[in-house]
Amino acid sequence: MFANFDQQMGVKPEQATQKPIWDTPLDLPSLFNTEPEEIRWFIKKRLISGRGAVVSGIGGSSKTTLIKQLAVGAVLGRLPWDWEISTTGRALLVLTEDTPGEAHRALHNACLAMELTNEEKWNVYNGVVIYPLAGEDVILLKKNTKNSLENSPLFESLIEKIQSMRDCVFVGLDPALSLTDGDELDQGHQRRLGKMCDNLAVLTGSTVMLVAHAPKATREEITSHNSRGGGALVDAVRTEFVMRTMTSKEAGKAGITDTEERFRHVQLVSVKGNFLPPAAYKPVWLRRDDYGMLHGSDISFDEKKPGPSKEDSDSLFVLQELYKSGAYPKTKEWRAALVEEGIIKEGTGKAMESSMTRIRQSLQKNGLIESPCFGCWIPAEDKGFFDFNDA
Repeated sequence: MFANFDQQMGVKPEQATQKPIWDTPLDLPSLFNTEPEEIRWFIKKRLISGRGAVVSGIGGSSKTTLIKQLAVGAVLGRLPWDWEISTTGRALLVLTEDTPGEAHRALHNACLAMELTNEEKWNVYNGVVIYPLAGEDVILLKKNTKNSLENSPLFESLIEKIQSMRDCVFVGLDPALSLTDGDELDQGHQRRLGKMCDNLAVLTGSTVMLVAHAPKATREEITSHNSRGGGALVDAVRTEFVMRTMTSKEAGKAGITDTEERFRHVQLVSVKGNFLPPAAYKPVWLRRDDYGMLHGSDISFDEKKPGPSKEDSDSLFVLQELYKSGAYPKTKEWRAALVEEGIIKEGTGKAMESSMTRIRQSLQKNGLIESPCFGCWIPAEDKGFFDFNDA
């Protein structure tokens, strides 16, 4: 009798035997006088394991590069800036706009930029699972006849894939709007997209980061809800990050006059984070290298200009000697001369580039050099040249 009644009401047999969620509340009495479980972090005090996150920004702000480097960091246990990876393991990337060649190139460049050993590179190539799906329809949320969104079979199979990896700690999905049939301007659809991201994280135990586009260039003072389509998307996840390129005003404060150098710098800032400490909201400045990969930047916005050091003085003298040849010295030429003079210690490309950047920025802040053309430097004519060794 009851079975027939269930059938008449459209209740499936397995649904009839399921216990309602309201029958299983959190057993608070059993937790009385016990300490809560410690938060399990993927990135210490930045990204929680097993929860969803969104990173948003306009095109060209390195959002996709970020998730690729987080995937590499998950395997290696480190990043090229001072974020601490607490949980290591494998990573999975769903890249709906990448071809296989583009995905391979990005991973190859990430290994070059971090100067990995062959063993480390082997671990990365075995630990990062990439799906380059340009040209494919990759719908994780499909629209039903009631114009609402539901999980697609592809979503269910993605859960199974991640769970089968057993040690997957990070998942990157890029970009958000390629993964849904939903309307970008429908707040209900956007919230469902964010909820899908967080559900995927909870069901697999992986940190899941969804890449979203911002509607326009963000301001210097960044707040939450920067993703295109409104705020409902980020309301459904635990953490939101925003990325943007450096403004001309910020470049002036940092003493950066070279346009290329300005656009190498991007800011990464957390604007929402459950359980994040206040220090986590301090913006991080990153610098893109020649491979397009991100590294920590040592730029300073301190308006007090420290006097040039002896190293700066010697570097300026070398630049003046190069300038006497009648041509505008290029950065690489100047750096090579500094290495030859022993002012910059010969070592890895990244280390030498970092030393060159520090010297150049110091001389710029003190108004002792200028850039007459792209990538070239000369002593500032209005300042003249003096020997700091005699000071």
